[in-house]
Amino acid sequence: MKKCVVMLLVGIFFVSVTAIAADKPIIMRLAGVHPATYPNGIANTKFAELVEQKTNGRIKIENYYAGELGDQKSYIEQMQLGTLDFADVSASPLESFVPIFGVLSMPYLYKDRDHKWRILASEVGQDLLNELQSAGFYGIAFYESGSRNFYAKEPIKSLADLKGKKIRVMQAQVCIDSINVMGGNAVPMAFSEIYSALQQGVIDGAENNPSTVLSQSHYEQAPYFTNDAHVQIPDVLIASKKALDKLSPEDREAIFEAGRETWPVQRKAFDDNELKAIEDLKAKGVTFIDLDEETMQTFSDAVAPVFEKYGKKFGTYLERMKAID
Repeated sequence: MKKCVVMLLVGIFFVSVTAIAADKPIIMRLAGVHPATYPNGIANTKFAELVEQKTNGRIKIENYYAGELGDQKSYIEQMQLGTLDFADVSASPLESFVPIFGVLSMPYLYKDRDHKWRILASEVGQDLLNELQSAGFYGIAFYESGSRNFYAKEPIKSLADLKGKKIRVMQAQVCIDSINVMGGNAVPMAFSEIYSALQQGVIDGAENNPSTVLSQSHYEQAPYFTNDAHVQIPDVLIASKKALDKLSPEDREAIFEAGRETWPVQRKAFDDNELKAIEDLKAKGVTFIDLDEETMQTFSDAVAPVFEKYGKKFGTYLERMKAID
């Protein structure tokens, strides 16, 4: 009788342990270079909330903001190894891993921001996200990153002003080539190094949107902002294929669904943030420079060699993008 009781208690213990283990959520990590209050950080927080809701708590995502886990290139490498589950990165460094992604870094590619989103939300955009699987990633969502504009220690009002200036660019060949053909001296470096590089005179300027210039305090070292919008590279929320393939199809689809619902959250946060950022930068003494139509045309004409160089490589996608009004 005593033996039966002991066996019964042992059985109950193992059932309880199994039940506890089954209830324990899967913890996944998401890394980004922006602070939690930036539009991308807001979207990543919302993404984590949606994933937890849609999986009934089976999956919880821990967010690491402001470059806590490194820079964007290291995120991508970590995800290939399966040591990081999600990352919010610019599309530009993905070019080194999925070459066709370089098409999104082409200068003066879109008519305006709305045109960009008509393309990214179309079958063309989805096909680009699917291309990421060849390098071990799932494309979850595109994020708005605004337009990249020059900001520098001295005003840039023409190509002559840009000539010879050391401009920080992302670690992607299309971006490097674009700045160089316009007469600048492209200096690829990690995002986290920009402030100190400006401060120490390693670079004369960089290129980004007003929200980023404000959130990173780059305006303290480079107070002249030129509205040239030479490129509009989206950010991308990506997942490690190794990590997601371990999940059930249902949970994997819940993550994709959460990503789709995060798109408008990030875009609205970005638009609202950008308007306020411009006003805040002006209040802090930043000078905004608008280029007239004739000057803008000289900038656009200057990048023709980039299209000649990459036309064959990106031809199909460039044609499909051009076909979307």
